[in-house]
Amino acid sequence: MLLAILFLMPVEPLYSEENSEQIKSQVRVLIDETRGSPDWEYIGETKHGYVGFLGKDRFKIKGPERRAWTKVFVKNGESVKTKYGKEVTLIYLLTHRIYDCSLKRISDIKSVNYYSDGTNESLDYTAFYKSYPEKRWTEIVPGSIGDVLLKFVCGYDPK
Repeated sequence: MLLAILFLMPVEPLYSEENSEQIKSQVRVLIDETRGSPDWEYIGETKHGYVGFLGKDRFKIKGPERRAWTKVFVKNGESVKTKYGKEVTLIYLLTHRIYDCSLKRISDIKSVNYYSDGTNESLDYTAFYKSYPEKRWTEIVPGSIGDVLLKFVCGYDPK
């Protein structure tokens, strides 16, 4: 549930100051490349430095639910531990998610976390939800990047 926590709580970066400018520069380049791509729609940015994009080519609507891939950049990097316990700096997340627009909640399907050292980590939530169906949905905290994404996705017209 790392992603649910990331989208619900602002977290301050924990990396060293010497790596800070290099990471910020790396993220700025990635944001500019994504902003220039016809496959991604800019969503917005939070005051905590999360910048979101919607994958336009895989957007689906089914009743009050929307399925979408989103890409969220962490402008200042964020120190996290991988599922194997390695300390790394998260620079962006690529997430396939269900948005329940009527109840204002989300359910992650799959996520890939990308780190500043060039590695990534894929997380598939399907088996987890089969074991713990009550944890499938996460309510959105107002003002979070999840809130920004939900508002945009639920109002998005793919035409």
